[in-house]
Amino acid sequence: GFFVDGVDPEFRSALEAAVGVLTEAGMVRTSVELPMIEQAQTVHSTILLGESYSVHEKLFRERGELFGESARSRMALASTLPASAYLRALRVRKVFQEEFRKAMADVDVVVTLTSPGPPARFDEQVPRDNGRGAARAAQNRFRRPFSVAGAPAVSVPCGFTKAGLPIGLQIVGRPGDDTTVLTVANAYQQRTDWHKRVPSLPGGGVAEDVC
Repeated sequence: GFFVDGVDPEFRSALEAAVGVLTEAGMVRTSVELPMIEQAQTVHSTILLGESYSVHEKLFRERGELFGESARSRMALASTLPASAYLRALRVRKVFQEEFRKAMADVDVVVTLTSPGPPARFDEQVPRDNGRGAARAAQNRFRRPFSVAGAPAVSVPCGFTKAGLPIGLQIVGRPGDDTTVLTVANAYQQRTDWHKRVPSLPGGGVAEDVC
């Protein structure tokens, strides 16, 4: 449910089409119950806040007014994070990593979208909060659990929205098994040409180079 709830319909259609390509390539489709996904969101945020503040603390204290609004609010929040919360997050991460390994025991890769929908325009950005609803709505919520798990993951293009925005397919493997992840990604790109296309730019032009 976590990886399909609130997903943009165009993105979900692209995911189904991508899974179809992989199935035609010989992969066997099944479902996997990934445990502690909600806890992984909290763990990710807690560790990220604590470690980012440890890097930027001096600069933030001396020149905090030069930080962007979003970064400044996060640093302010991180400055209040107790050490006990950070240490607790590290302990929960170890449990999540073990549960993730168990869940992946009988599968080679997990395939999800890279994000649940297109990004908002800059003039559509709304003030952030740090509650459960914000974690569910975050553009990076599908990537957070695998970062916490220490699992290799790659994002490859799998389509475009009607507005011309790219859609990403995330392929995730067991910790340490980068080779399988890259093999599956290559197999997908051998059978599609999304990675060779470029989105339309405002005014009707297109980018000339693909990096």
